[in-house]
Amino acid sequence: MDFTPDPKIDLSDAVTVTLAGRTFYVPVLPLRQTIKIATLAPRLGKETTAQITEQQMLDVATIVHLALTRAYPTLTFDAFLDLPISFEELWRSAPVILRQTRALKQEPTAGEVLAASPSIG
Repeated sequence: MDFTPDPKIDLSDAVTVTLAGRTFYVPVLPLRQTIKIATLAPRLGKETTAQITEQQMLDVATIVHLALTRAYPTLTFDAFLDLPISFEELWRSAPVILRQTRALKQEPTAGEVLAASPSIG
């Protein structure tokens, strides 16, 4: 399988994760993927890798795969599952991916205003 990122995707703000000995780019994710990831992330809980359930393992794999498909749109879930990825690699990539959703609270940079609902009052 070819693991070349899609040239149409902007990788200027991408971070990298290493899975199965390969470096993969994770660009800033669009709302479509952020919504899907945001529904799975709370199900991960605060467990350590020794306490994680099979469903949580699949949820982490799904989150990582969803993130990778932005830069690698031809990467199927089955092909992803067939890669020799250690669970430790998978688990360590999850927080990196969550940051790329921009769903985590971030402080605005100088001169930037975060979008918010107007206060009612």
